[in-house]
Order: sequence, then structure tokens, then C-alpha cells
Amino acid sequence: MVFAACVPAEHELLFTDEHLQTVDLDEKADLVFISMMLTCQVKRGWEIADRFRARGVPVVFGGIATQLHPEETAQHADAIFLGEAEGRVEGVLAEPGAGKLKKVYDYLNTPAPSSRWAPREGRSSSASCTTTAACRWWTWCTPRAGAASTATRAA
Repeated sequence: MVFAACVPAEHELLFTDEHLQTVDLDEKADLVFISMMLTCQVKRGWEIADRFRARGVPVVFGGIATQLHPEETAQHADAIFLGEAEGRVEGVLAEPGAGKLKKVYDYLNTPAPSSRWAPREGRSSSASCTTTAACRWWTWCTPRAGAASTATRAA
């Protein structure tokens, strides 16, 4: 949901969590994002991506499992996103219409956009407060959707 909140308002968004809904593989979309949290989800994510790509719909993968299996996932994607997408997805959304998707968006060694709140040298981290979005499966986790979740812009 955090990713969905980062999508600029001018884009129509359909969010599907395969834990709760069936992915419509015939959905008319301009672009599909697939987030995979766990390694056990990658084969299903690749299957979904292959179906959309066979119809000419570009697919972007992200999530922790994408970071763990980038080479394999890239074979099923038009682009892969490594690192946090929050605050950076606007650039990706601007590119597919022009056919300019990068194969890899690598932000693994780039501080997250919200890092201005991270402790700086000389500051005590004991005064820091950490917050995160919780999901229903874990007490603390990065905000990610469930198995092979997709976010698409409708045509």
C-alpha cells in the first residue's frame, strides 16, 4: 500500500494482492509492477509477468525476493527495481510510454528518500524513534504487498 500511495494521482491504479484476490491476467494495463517479498513467490511472480509480457505489457519487478534473485527475475521483466521504490517510482512511470525503461533501477546503495531523519555522525541514536508499517504476518516489516502483488495502470 505504501507503493500505491507513492503513485502520482494522474495515474489510474489497480492494486491486487493475490492473497486476497485473483489476478486478472487479461487486465488492460499500460504497465505492471510486481512486488515479491519471499523466494517462494518468485515462480508465481515470473508466471504472471510472462503472461502480461506475452501481450506486450511492460513489467517492472521489485521487492526483497527480486533483490535476492535479480538475474533470474530480469529474464521475466522489462525492468527490475532494487532498493526502495518509495519516492522514486515517479521516474519509472514517466518512462514506459516513451519506451525508455531501464533494465535495472539500482538504489541498493542509495539512502532512502526519507533518510533525512536518520541519525547523523555525532548524534545519539538512542534518542531515535523507528516506525514502520506492520503487515498482518509480521510484527515489524518493510511495507510490501503479499505474494505476486501487482499494481497496474489501466489503459
